Amino acid sequence: MIRQRHLFSYINYNSSSSSNSQFRSKGEQWQDRSFFPNWSLCCLCRHQRSCYRYFILLSVLLLILSLNILTGLSVIKRLNILTGSGRMTIIEEIIEDTSPKRCEFLSEDEGPLPVILMSLGRSGSSVTWDTLSRMTGHAATVAYEVTGQDRFKSSDFFERIDPRIGAKWASNRLCEIQKRHPRDAGIIGFQWKPYRITFKSIYAIGALEEMGTHQNPPIRIIYLKRNPLDRRISNLRHKDQDMYLPAHCSIGDVECVKGHTQKSQNVTIPSGAELIKWLRTYKVTDRLVRDQLLMSGVRHISIDYNKLYLSNNADEWTRVFSFLGRGPGMNLTMDDVRAHFSMAPTSPKNRTEIISNYDEVEETLVNTEFQYLLYN
Repeated sequence: MIRQRHLFSYINYNSSSSSNSQFRSKGEQWQDRSFFPNWSLCCLCRHQRSCYRYFILLSVLLLILSLNILTGLSVIKRLNILTGSGRMTIIEEIIEDTSPKRCEFLSEDEGPLPVILMSLGRSGSSVTWDTLSRMTGHAATVAYEVTGQDRFKSSDFFERIDPRIGAKWASNRLCEIQKRHPRDAGIIGFQWKPYRITFKSIYAIGALEEMGTHQNPPIRIIYLKRNPLDRRISNLRHKDQDMYLPAHCSIGDVECVKGHTQKSQNVTIPSGAELIKWLRTYKVTDRLVRDQLLMSGVRHISIDYNKLYLSNNADEWTRVFSFLGRGPGMNLTMDDVRAHFSMAPTSPKNRTEIISNYDEVEETLVNTEFQYLLYN
């Protein structure tokens, strides 16, 4: 029966074809089955399996195209390109269904405070965060350098932010960190190095403004500053540091402290025009950070490294705890603070003991806007 049906179809097809069609090869005759009236819907393919593959591939392409369209709509919404309540209503509903869900913070009374420690490298951020977390809660927490350890990693971080998350990247990260810590922790958060090249980006400015809208709990930023000369010295000390010498020494680690002390001798820093140029760059960055924090409306405080660690009183620590609303109150002493240190000091207090070309540096800075750095 099968042969008869094929023969009948072949004869019908030949009746409408040229006389030379009878000499076609079997492969060509097989292709002609696409004209058979009883053939399947996948008539353009040789085999049904191929048709299924094409169908699946087409479905995947359509899905990818749909996701790209929805992502484009989220960008349109973020840039406020579309206006008018009638058009935005449908788009907002679509975006609401496809955008990442917002993490919900625990209130101040229920969980640890979300805090960002903002500082440039070698400013004492690790020991400062460790001490604050120990004195505000039952256990120390760790604040990682989320935005990158240098300007190149920082640029890469901000370039990789998902547009669907956008300005909410910082608050979302804080919320996720809060969820991973016990409720009796004092503060949780991360470190943010405010490099000038990235601090002016749309996602940096947007994050500051978005964090300023949070009320319960309010998100707080601590801006830690250190004398740029001391930061420069510390950077040079650690540039060629022995791989076996850790960046920080634990309390009581005599060998580690001894290694750092040896590294703190005969450090030569640039002088003349190069030093002035570097200090002016720092000044511009510092002004940018303070202005952005002020304009964003986010709760913030600026604290000084020397007042935290080189002062005989604990007034600067008291300011921070008052800002956080947690930790010790009045009558706090430096002995109380040092009792909570887990890291030992590794730098001499006197710059003349460290800088081998101190006279050149002093001559460069005297009678300039940066002269105060020599004695601060």
